[in-house]
Amino acid sequence: MRPETSAPRLAQGDETSRLNGMRLYVAVAVCVLIAMLDGFDVQAIGIAAPVLFPELKLDPIHAGQIFSSAQVGFVAGALLGGALSDLLGRRNALMSGVICVGAFSLGTIYTFSFDTLLAARLFTGLGIGVVVVNLISLTVEIAPTKHRAKIVAITLAGLPAGGAIAALVGHAFIESSGWRSLFLVGGLAPLLIAPFLLLIPNMRPHRQKQDGVGKEWLHALFGEGRGISTMLLWLTLFLGSCILYLILNWLPSLMTDRGFTVQFAHRSSAFFSIGGCVGTLAIGAAVDRFGYRSVLPLGYGGVAIGVVGLAFAAAPASILTFAAVAGFFILGSGYSLNGLAPAYYPTAARGLGIGASVAVGRAGSIVGPLLGGYILSGGIASLPSGAVGVLIVTVPLAIASGAIAYLLTLRARML
Repeated sequence: MRPETSAPRLAQGDETSRLNGMRLYVAVAVCVLIAMLDGFDVQAIGIAAPVLFPELKLDPIHAGQIFSSAQVGFVAGALLGGALSDLLGRRNALMSGVICVGAFSLGTIYTFSFDTLLAARLFTGLGIGVVVVNLISLTVEIAPTKHRAKIVAITLAGLPAGGAIAALVGHAFIESSGWRSLFLVGGLAPLLIAPFLLLIPNMRPHRQKQDGVGKEWLHALFGEGRGISTMLLWLTLFLGSCILYLILNWLPSLMTDRGFTVQFAHRSSAFFSIGGCVGTLAIGAAVDRFGYRSVLPLGYGGVAIGVVGLAFAAAPASILTFAAVAGFFILGSGYSLNGLAPAYYPTAARGLGIGASVAVGRAGSIVGPLLGGYILSGGIASLPSGAVGVLIVTVPLAIASGAIAYLLTLRARML
């Protein structure tokens, strides 16, 4: 990565936490697997929606609330996960989140009303928030510095890969076995995988070397020149999450509303997630090669192109192509920011810094699905109706995200 576009170096003392050789491969493999399971559970509700929501007789407003409930839980989980990470260690906090995800995904099977589904998704989101924050913290601390962005990208590529698997499982089983089969898989798998986390060391922050930064959260987030960077990071993560979760949750329903089959809707979600998996790896590698400043603005420009194409494409092949393009840039650009964020915070406060960034950013994941439901219900008269309006509203958000991400990279050499 070029010096002028790199993030600040990780706090001194981090190198003692690095793994190498087979231990590193095993740790990364387990983290990728956990990310895939979380990606599966994030995508599952959107995949089940075309069948589940009519069964529960939910209108677009209530459907948007179901989508957003998991994100409310995610925000709380990100804050809780950051605190648990610094208190208990990265691995132990991660394991608690994985168990929570599995338990409440299984609980979703037993929901028969709006209220019970809302509660199940809320607590599933809580677990996912704990998991994602600690995946980022743990991966950053076990990876050699020169390969940090690449290893974070590989780990986070598991999220869209899991989403693609959810779409394929839904395509294969929902029609024959019902929507509950999706949550049965999504609930059992995390509980079976959780014990494998014991193969990873339980990283703990080096508090004694940080002059009490971990005890003063305001100083940790805003002190020593970090204030502007923290605010820019929060804002661009907020906009990126708004775009991602609006499309991620509503895409299958948008396809069925346009007259396509449920099977095609699942296929479009799979293409979106597969594109996101490839984009996460490709853009992560590009960041290592060319730097954040060169890559991120172009990435968010690609987001605008992808969603416009997806909005106006009519032929099935074109829709699937633009779904993959949109996923490539939305997920690739968004997850690349996660590799930049940890470097702004010292080790003792890194769990807090990442947790706060993810939590504030993911507030956008609450707004996005609600915005989609509001547009579909005709709440914004100036926008085209249906799928076109839902997708087009993301274009100005993508442009703003790219501009803010560029400003964020300018801050790197000022810290």
